Amino acid sequence: MIVLLLGLLSCEGADPCPEMCSKASIAYDTCLTDWGLSWPDAGYADSVEFFYSCETWAWASRQIDEDAGTAGRTSVVCVERDELLSTDFSCEDWADIDWGAR
Repeated sequence: MIVLLLGLLSCEGADPCPEMCSKASIAYDTCLTDWGLSWPDAGYADSVEFFYSCETWAWASRQIDEDAGTAGRTSVVCVERDELLSTDFSCEDWADIDWGAR
Protein backbone atom coordinates (compact mmCIF):
# COMPACT_ATOMS: atom_id res chain seq x y z
CA MET A 1 0.00 0.00 0.00
CA ILE A 2 2.74 2.46 0.96
CA VAL A 3 4.68 1.60 -2.21
CA LEU A 4 1.55 2.35 -4.26
CA LEU A 5 1.07 5.68 -2.48
CA LEU A 6 4.71 6.60 -2.99
CA GLY A 7 4.40 5.73 -6.67
CA LEU A 8 1.31 7.87 -7.05
CA LEU A 9 2.91 10.75 -5.20
CA SER A 10 6.01 10.67 -7.36
CA CYS A 11 3.88 10.71 -10.51
CA GLU A 12 1.79 13.64 -9.36
CA GLY A 13 4.71 15.62 -8.05
CA ALA A 14 2.39 17.80 -5.97
CA ASP A 15 3.11 18.17 -2.27
CA PRO A 16 0.09 16.76 -0.38
CA CYS A 17 1.01 18.38 2.93
CA PRO A 18 -0.27 21.96 2.37
CA GLU A 19 -3.72 20.61 1.44
CA MET A 20 -3.73 18.37 4.52
CA CYS A 21 -2.59 21.27 6.71
CA SER A 22 -5.39 23.42 5.32
CA LYS A 23 -8.00 20.76 6.06
CA ALA A 24 -6.47 20.19 9.50
CA SER A 25 -6.73 23.92 10.27
CA ILE A 26 -10.40 23.95 9.35
CA ALA A 27 -11.14 20.75 11.29
CA TYR A 28 -9.26 21.94 14.38
CA ASP A 29 -11.06 25.30 14.27
CA THR A 30 -14.39 23.46 14.22
CA CYS A 31 -13.33 21.20 17.11
CA LEU A 32 -12.03 24.09 19.20
CA THR A 33 -15.39 25.81 18.77
CA ASP A 34 -17.25 22.60 19.66
CA TRP A 35 -15.09 22.22 22.77
CA GLY A 36 -15.68 25.85 23.79
CA LEU A 37 -12.02 26.74 23.26
CA SER A 38 -10.15 29.30 21.20
CA TRP A 39 -6.89 29.21 19.27
CA PRO A 40 -4.86 30.70 22.16
CA ASP A 41 -6.21 27.91 24.38
CA ALA A 42 -4.60 25.48 21.91
CA GLY A 43 -1.31 27.40 21.89
CA TYR A 44 -1.77 29.23 18.58
CA ALA A 45 -2.70 32.81 17.76
CA ASP A 46 -5.11 31.68 15.06
CA SER A 47 -5.72 29.11 12.32
CA VAL A 48 -3.03 30.67 10.12
CA GLU A 49 -0.39 30.12 12.80
CA PHE A 50 -1.56 26.51 13.15
CA PHE A 51 -1.34 26.06 9.36
CA TYR A 52 2.24 27.33 9.30
CA SER A 53 3.10 25.12 12.27
CA CYS A 54 1.72 22.14 10.34
CA GLU A 55 3.79 23.06 7.28
CA THR A 56 6.86 23.41 9.50
CA TRP A 57 6.16 19.93 10.87
CA ALA A 58 6.04 18.60 7.29
CA TRP A 59 9.32 20.31 6.37
CA ALA A 60 11.09 19.05 9.51
CA SER A 61 9.69 15.55 9.04
CA ARG A 62 11.02 15.46 5.48
CA GLN A 63 14.48 16.40 6.75
CA ILE A 64 14.32 13.55 9.27
CA ASP A 65 13.08 11.19 6.55
CA GLU A 66 15.98 12.08 4.27
CA ASP A 67 18.50 11.52 7.05
CA ALA A 68 16.86 8.18 7.93
CA GLY A 69 16.64 7.02 4.32
CA THR A 70 12.84 6.99 4.40
CA ALA A 71 12.21 9.80 1.92
CA GLY A 72 8.57 10.02 0.98
CA ARG A 73 7.22 8.87 4.33
CA THR A 74 6.00 12.35 5.29
CA SER A 75 4.04 12.65 2.05
CA VAL A 76 2.40 9.29 2.79
CA VAL A 77 1.41 10.52 6.27
CA CYS A 78 -0.01 13.72 4.76
CA VAL A 79 -2.06 11.72 2.24
CA GLU A 80 -3.37 9.41 4.98
CA ARG A 81 -4.33 12.33 7.22
CA ASP A 82 -5.90 14.18 4.30
CA GLU A 83 -8.06 11.13 3.60
CA LEU A 84 -9.07 10.96 7.27
CA LEU A 85 -9.94 14.66 7.30
CA SER A 86 -11.96 14.25 4.09
CA THR A 87 -14.29 11.56 5.43
CA ASP A 88 -16.96 11.73 8.13
CA PHE A 89 -14.50 13.34 10.46
CA SER A 90 -15.38 13.98 14.09
CA CYS A 91 -13.64 15.82 16.88
CA GLU A 92 -13.13 12.45 18.57
CA ASP A 93 -11.16 11.47 15.45
CA TRP A 94 -9.08 14.63 15.90
CA ALA A 95 -8.24 13.69 19.47
CA ASP A 96 -7.13 10.22 18.30
CA ILE A 97 -4.59 11.52 15.76
CA ASP A 98 -0.98 11.29 16.93
CA TRP A 99 0.26 14.53 15.39
CA GLY A 100 3.81 13.75 16.47
CA ALA A 101 3.88 10.48 14.53
CA ARG A 102 5.53 10.23 11.15
